[in-house]
Amino acid sequence: MYGLRPSEVSEEEYTEFYKSFSKDSDEPLAKSHFTAEGEVTFKSILFVPKSAPMDMFQNYGKRVDHIKMYVRRVFITDNFEDMMPKYLSFIRGVVSFELHSVDSLLYFLLRSVIVIVTELNVVSWP
Repeated sequence: MYGLRPSEVSEEEYTEFYKSFSKDSDEPLAKSHFTAEGEVTFKSILFVPKSAPMDMFQNYGKRVDHIKMYVRRVFITDNFEDMMPKYLSFIRGVVSFELHSVDSLLYFLLRSVIVIVTELNVVSWP
């Protein structure tokens, strides 16, 4: 579904998709279906749940797996800790990267490693 244009998807299909991966029985409050292009192109469908999770404030800052990442329709991870601000941890959705070559994937992963190493060095710098 995230590979389709928003105009090709009905509200009922969005609702069924949301319920299938979020395991939520309610309809989502809002959704955002978009494509971003740049160094890496990705398509995304993000949902705001109708009600806040019961443990939202108790689990603030803890790892959540509400956003799934795919590359070429293959599940990669649901660890979006560093890619999404902690105050948006209630957002649920799918992000699908359309990498056109293995070089693009390696570049993306290498860049992620460089960012992590840089952050660690800056944080530990006296």
